Amino acid sequence: MRFIDRTAAVLAAATVIAGCRGFGDEPAKPPDIATVAAKVGCASPTPEPTDENFVREAVRCADGRRVITFGDNDARDNFRKAQDFGGVYEEGNGYLVEEP
Repeated sequence: MRFIDRTAAVLAAATVIAGCRGFGDEPAKPPDIATVAAKVGCASPTPEPTDENFVREAVRCADGRRVITFGDNDARDNFRKAQDFGGVYEEGNGYLVEEP
């Protein structure tokens, strides 16, 4: 009986750990550009070309800020390393906002 209880406890713990680590799960969905633009207060978002490396989607706000989404945070970080731009106004999970 004690063996069965330990086995059940170990299996339950392994299931919880696997769930927390995301084994077998799909990768996190990249943020939606419209959602991010609204979150950062981007008025009149205008789509922009996304021919830059690592960029998924981009919009220009009425105040000149540029909202950019990425497939993941590694892509965002690589974009920042590779670009020579003014600065980052705000950064979040899978996105950044460039200053005008």
